[in-house]
Amino acid sequence: MIRNIESGSQSYEELRAWGDCVSRTLINLDFSAASSRFSGSYHYMIAKDCVASRLFGTAHRTSRPQRKLREVENDFVLLIYLKTGKATVSHRRQAGLVPEGSFIAFDSSKPHELAMNEPFDHLVLRMPRARFISLHPAVSSMLDRPVEGRATEIQAAAGILDMIVSLGGAMPSTVSVMAETVVKLLGDCVVKEGEGEVGRAVRHDLLAGRIVKCLEDNFTDPDYSSTDLAEAMGISRRYVDSIFAGMNSTFGKTLLEKRLERCDLLLRDPQFRGRSVTDIAFESGFNDLSHFSKRFRERFGIAPRQARKSAQPALN
Repeated sequence: MIRNIESGSQSYEELRAWGDCVSRTLINLDFSAASSRFSGSYHYMIAKDCVASRLFGTAHRTSRPQRKLREVENDFVLLIYLKTGKATVSHRRQAGLVPEGSFIAFDSSKPHELAMNEPFDHLVLRMPRARFISLHPAVSSMLDRPVEGRATEIQAAAGILDMIVSLGGAMPSTVSVMAETVVKLLGDCVVKEGEGEVGRAVRHDLLAGRIVKCLEDNFTDPDYSSTDLAEAMGISRRYVDSIFAGMNSTFGKTLLEKRLERCDLLLRDPQFRGRSVTDIAFESGFNDLSHFSKRFRERFGIAPRQARKSAQPALN
């Protein structure tokens, strides 16, 4: 359900009352204005652990000093879309003017200042920080720089966020999916537009994740090789080796670990008590039983049959 707070009397007292509502429902801030005149409107919607809102009004300044950080929990991110009106921002590594049509993200555990020097219209999404960061490996960089420009992903994210605020009676699960889509689109934009070390690091992390996922999907194939993985990813085998080196491992070590972990899990699972150790080993990608037994003992400190036997008391 959308809730509305209107302030139309153009007085500083109205700014204070308007700010109190924002502080209660979105983020606790200090509000100030150079002029004694203020008017604005605040629409907000709370769905599970997210708050979606629209704020528009006349010029004023908000700040989140250390004093405010100590008042409430701070484990969330505030994602703001400057629909109309540019703003001056100070937060972490950000300092300066952010143009209209940009997204900026604030880490609530850090101080920030936001100055609107002209009439503004902002769309805002509040989301738990852990959830925000988990949605895309690139979005953490947004906490240090805005996402600007006319990229398709930015326009789509803004449109979805606007729709969330306008929905009113939408199911919380619908709002949650739409909010996650906004964040993922912006993460894609960061990767697409990324330059320099930040862009390369983001692309490297994305590729590493895809490589690990591909290995997890194929490690039970006894003939699976780094060449197969490289061909599936469309990169060279040397590049595959460099990705695993960056994870302090190798293709061979990671492949062996995946196979051993699966064997250990199945040997201890009561549902597989009727399957032989040999069957489990071969179905996990091994094609040499003595090699499997040796590696299993090195990894877990006991023989495969002992691992199965050690799980028996827990089954009785």
